[in-house]
Amino acid sequence: MTNHDSIKPALTELAKLQIALNKKGGPSEDGQLFEQILSLQDSILKSFGIPTSPSNEKLIWFSQLPTDYEVSERVKQLHTTATAYLLSNAKSELNFQEKLRTTARSDVCIA
Repeated sequence: MTNHDSIKPALTELAKLQIALNKKGGPSEDGQLFEQILSLQDSILKSFGIPTSPSNEKLIWFSQLPTDYEVSERVKQLHTTATAYLLSNAKSELNFQEKLRTTARSDVCIA
């Protein structure tokens, strides 16, 4: 799903699936529907170049069927989030390992 013209219908379809799952009682009541929702969420987020995470999933979570305006606003939020994510400074593997090493050393307690 790389064409952003298909995002609005995809978000509306996602909302319908989420509402249906909620009415059924949640993921434990319909695992296949839940998997379908996760797949659609992932493809929507990936189309914007942002990772699947709880904060990003909140951007595309609906408890009621959204209006066209609400869908448009979510698309704007996704664009804003994608821009911020893609322009952020990526941590190099070396920086990540060094921070991990420093944190591990500070957790060591000498008695």
